[in-house]
Amino acid sequence: MNVKYDRHDILMKGMHLIRERGYGNTGIQDILKACNIPKGSFYNFFPSKKAFALEAIDIYKNYTIGLLTEIDQNDQLSAGNKIKAFFKKSNELFTSEGCNRNCLLLSLSTEVTDQNDAFSAPIVDSFNEFKEFLMRWIETAQKEKEIRQDLTPYDFANVLYDTYHGAVIRMKYQQTPNSLKQFIEHMSKLIS
Repeated sequence: MNVKYDRHDILMKGMHLIRERGYGNTGIQDILKACNIPKGSFYNFFPSKKAFALEAIDIYKNYTIGLLTEIDQNDQLSAGNKIKAFFKKSNELFTSEGCNRNCLLLSLSTEVTDQNDAFSAPIVDSFNEFKEFLMRWIETAQKEKEIRQDLTPYDFANVLYDTYHGAVIRMKYQQTPNSLKQFIEHMSKLIS
């Protein structure tokens, strides 16, 4: 019997495990078990766990860019409300299955980038592309006097992103969405 395995399914289930357990605590055997596939089939799709993770970064990046683009193209939202919409949607994604799943890129960046340069560039590039949307929205919101103007769009985007990453990490180790809710509350005070 010739069984066909779905590459996308393997990637999605493996990403799910890495977001929950971390890269170091997710072995190829764990991914295989989650997908119910034999070891050789994994290597038909990916030459290594590292290659798997690099492809997962691309999928995660493309998903997030799609989300940002959808928000960006919503003409019903002001620039300030686009910023809020992105973080609210992110909160929904991170808490949809409890509080034990981290951002894939954040998980990898805190765990393996200091040991493996191959991960650093794609993670940095991904975060920079995400922040491009934020900077554009911040600049427009500042012109429309929706948000404070004492920070450059670049600095404002970094403050929002860095603060949000801290809230995501806190959500995971406290096992409660309170930090993400607090982030939205505090961010909303900055954006009228």
